[in-house]
Amino acid sequence: KGNNVKKLKSEEITGLIAELSTLKKLLLYNKDIFESWHGPESERHDFRRNNISIEVKSTSSKNKICTVSDVDQLDKPDGVKLYCDYYQFEKDDQGLSIPDLIKDIKKLGVGDTEFESKLNDLGYDVAESRYYDDPTRKFRILSNYHFIVDDHFPKIIYQSFKENRIPKGTSKLSYRIDLEGLIFLDNDKIREYTELFNR
Repeated sequence: KGNNVKKLKSEEITGLIAELSTLKKLLLYNKDIFESWHGPESERHDFRRNNISIEVKSTSSKNKICTVSDVDQLDKPDGVKLYCDYYQFEKDDQGLSIPDLIKDIKKLGVGDTEFESKLNDLGYDVAESRYYDDPTRKFRILSNYHFIVDDHFPKIIYQSFKENRIPKGTSKLSYRIDLEGLIFLDNDKIREYTELFNR
């Protein structure tokens, strides 16, 4: 079975490590917010609660680059504040692994069945933990920045186009953002929005 199971690629591994890292941080504030994690459901934003959305982005590049996979990913409904939790990783045999983060999150009270179902939706097979625990698939967090996605944050959304529509015949739009030089939130602002999210 192990040879036939589709395994996550390096970029997908860091993406899942980033989402799980954010989930763990939020659970440390409030152990009942697991349902706010919508990333596995392919919804617009990875986390949503109390009119606050959080989109998690990551890279293993030396440059502060992130990829946006659809035109609505950095768009938001009226009355909602959108934040970006951004991680920059590098490979490190003593770094984070997906199985280690799963164990940490389960210790915070998340049940096996629902958690493993969401992981499965993201293409992660819990039976393959030895594969993902390999030192070559561990990553260290080089940096973790938080941004508010406002009018000053670079993005392409529906309003970027004439009549708020992407060009006819375009079914999907993905692009990259360079976060170098952007102003990130200080610790007080991070704490403020995290507390509001978990209220």
